[in-house]
Amino acid sequence: MPLSIIELLIIVSLFSSILPMFTKISGFHIERKLSKYETFALIQVSKQLAISNDTDCEIIIQDKNINLSLNQQLLIYKLTDPKTSIISNRKKLGFKPNSNTKYSGTISLIKENETSGKVSIGVGNGEIRIK
Repeated sequence: MPLSIIELLIIVSLFSSILPMFTKISGFHIERKLSKYETFALIQVSKQLAISNDTDCEIIIQDKNINLSLNQQLLIYKLTDPKTSIISNRKKLGFKPNSNTKYSGTISLIKENETSGKVSIGVGNGEIRIK
């Protein structure tokens, strides 16, 4: 179920009010446990960042991290649950400033060898789906 405009504005406003507290000279660093819904919201935020900054926003997947790259700055989300891993069919996902997909793919959260959730970015229009 896609988020409404009001829900997106609330997420972006909360994100932008909290984000300055974590700013460093070299970028950003936020550490938290990600669920499939938080991963979905993070991807929604990356899409909105690409649109509002009129630049590409890339989502880089590592074993325990989801990194957002925007204008040479890196925002890092780390999994703190040692039993959960993040895997993706691509190392990079992302959006263009016109909200279309730059790199499409699926992010899977794996906990104790079982998939606990999937979030997909579709080809073309940048539709984000949660499974």
